[in-house]
Parts: sequence; structure tokens; C-alpha cells
Amino acid sequence: MKKIGKDNRVAVNEPRQKNKKKVAVAYGIGVLILIYFVYSLIQLIKQPTDVITIANGNLSEEESAVGYVIREETVIRGDNYKNGMVQIKAEGERVAKDDPVFRYYSNNEENLVKKIQELDIKIQEAMANETNFFSNDIKLLENQIQEKLVELETLNDIQKIAQYKKEINTKITKKAKVAGELSPARFLYS
Repeated sequence: MKKIGKDNRVAVNEPRQKNKKKVAVAYGIGVLILIYFVYSLIQLIKQPTDVITIANGNLSEEESAVGYVIREETVIRGDNYKNGMVQIKAEGERVAKDDPVFRYYSNNEENLVKKIQELDIKIQEAMANETNFFSNDIKLLENQIQEKLVELETLNDIQKIAQYKKEINTKITKKAKVAGELSPARFLYS
């Protein structure tokens, strides 16, 4: 503390000067904060944030573009397909990978085709002349199988079910044998 004058009084200005400095610093900080808020407000007005509200959906980002599928294609030319080859596909026709384009034929092919046609005719004649002399046996076996199946629905014993299963299998085998042995197709090849 300083003494002023003769009466030894303490100077009051010194604490006031310190208070003025503190107030000036506080005003300076306040002005800086105010400038920051004004700057932030201006930036917010220039570039506002985007708010997107989604209700029960998916948000996805997609792009669309034009694309082309380029396939590897090979042109096959049948220059000399007279020597044992027959052209299956027409010239210029597109064919999937591994599809036949040409077919080899043999010298006996015409004879084989004729034999196949003759067998087809015999089969058609046999089917037309088919008699139902074995249909009674088959119907009897079918009825027995059906009876066993109805009885099987009420059974709970595993051993009896297994026994019924064996009986049904044997009757089915008998039915197949009767139909196979007496069928007209069997007589064609014997």
C-alpha cells in the first residue's frame, strides 16, 4: 500500500484498477463467445442439417446404370457334312453350350429304323388284341390288398403291422408276376 499525502491514507484506486481489468477481460471473453455464436448461427443458416425420418422401412442407396452382356460365341460352319454327318441345327441358329449341332449316322441306321418301326406295329397290334383273361386274378389280389390295408388302420401292435406289411408285399409281388407273365408284350419277344 502506498501512502498519499501527509495524513497516511491508503489509495483506493489500486483495487479499482484490478477490478476494471477483470471486467475488461470478462467483456472481451463475452464478446468472443457472442461472435462465436453469431458465426455458428450464420453457418447453420447457410448449410442446415438434413433430417430424414423413416417409418418402418429400409434406407438404401442405389444407382442405376446401363450394362451390356457380352457372350463368347463361336461360329461353326458345316463345310463338309456329307461324310457320315447330318446337320441338326440350321445355319445361323444360336445353340446353347454343349447342344449338338451335327450328328453322325451309320450305314445300318436305315435297317435299325425299319426294325424299330416293325416292333412298334407289333406292339400296337398286341395292345389292340389284348384280352382281359387275367383281370379277375388281378382284381382278386387288389381286393385282398385293400382288405389288409383297411385292417391295418385299426392295429396298434408292431408285430402284427410288420406281418401285414409282409403279406401286402407278397400280394403285390404276385400281382406284378401275374400281370407280367400274361401280358401280350411278353409274347412279342419270346
